Amino acid sequence: MARFLYNILENEEEAFFLMLGLFENGGFSSIYYNDLAKLKQYFYVLERLIKLYLPELHAYFSMHKTKPSFFCSAWFVTMFTGTLIYSSEVKEPKIILRIWDEFILVNYLT
Repeated sequence: MARFLYNILENEEEAFFLMLGLFENGGFSSIYYNDLAKLKQYFYVLERLIKLYLPELHAYFSMHKTKPSFFCSAWFVTMFTGTLIYSSEVKEPKIILRIWDEFILVNYLT
């Protein structure tokens, strides 16, 4: 996440304080608390969303005894920045920022 912020801001100090703000005020730090309860909650929500909106995929996962936590833990732990390919032509940061907007909004409202 730090690298992602630095690549966007191109300023170490601003990237540090933005990351600090995201952890302290944006609710991101709760993912790492105690027994990772918030992370487990995200896994549960994702599994329910897959079941609701992608029932065929959910059936396939169930048939193969696959849980979303098997493949999505890195997404949540790195706030979706761990899968980015960093280059000057990458368009994904806009997607990541949109996802962050949703996470911050949900964490702010709850």
